[in-house]
This record gives sequence, structure tokens and C-alpha cells, in this order.
Amino acid sequence: MWAIAGWQRLRERGRFQQPASGRGLAEELGRLSSPVAAFVRDRLDVGGDLRAPKRAVYEAWCQWSEEEGRERPGDAASLGRNLRAVISQLEESRPRAGGSRVPMYEGVALKVSLVTRGHPDRGLLLHTGTNGNGRVMPSTGS
Repeated sequence: MWAIAGWQRLRERGRFQQPASGRGLAEELGRLSSPVAAFVRDRLDVGGDLRAPKRAVYEAWCQWSEEEGRERPGDAASLGRNLRAVISQLEESRPRAGGSRVPMYEGVALKVSLVTRGHPDRGLLLHTGTNGNGRVMPSTGS
């Protein structure tokens, strides 16, 4: 009888329901299978009106990788490929900033908690302004 009742609940929902006891394990499996997706969830806001310097995103990736115990974060180019696989709307640009062009990701911004841990002495182009949605926006120097 319990099997038939379970089958009927499944037909009503149209999908299996993840029990609360397994959510943590499912999340951990997701983190292990896609570290870049976990990085995006942990450290980036995603949205069409956001932008972040590629250098700052790569440095955040390296820091996150170290915190997660990953031995080799890879290079900036491989991070870019992997980010595009996770964030389909991600684009790149090179706007002018103070007479030079700054490589940027369009469609993401570093989360506020990361900006407060930023390293302005290493030239990250970040400030505490927002885009009107409460998200921190990087400065392009213009």
C-alpha cells in the first residue's frame, strides 16, 4: 500500500521531492562536481546590468579556491571559459578607464562581502557605489 501511495504523490507533484535530510548532501555534490558554479553562488551576483573587472574576478576565484582547499585554480582564460559555461549571458568588454582599456565581465559583480575584503593596494578597481539595486559596482575610473 505505501508504494501505491508514494506513486500517487509522485504523479500529483510531477517530480521527486528532495527530503530536507538530503539537501546538504546534494549541495555538497554540486560543489564537488562544479566548483565554478559554487564560486558563482558564493562570490558573484549575476544580472544584465552588472560588471566586474576580469582581474578582480580572477583574484576572487584564486582566493575562493584556496579557501576551499583547491590546489590549482588554473589560469584566467580557463576561468573565463568555465564562467561562460555556468553563466550563459556573460559577456566581455574593454571600456576605457583613465586612458587605457580595462578587461571587464558584463553580467556579474563581486558580492559586497568580497569587496570589503578587496585589495585596493593591488589595483582592484572596486568602490562601494551601487547600481541602484543595492549591488556593488566596480569602478572603471571614468
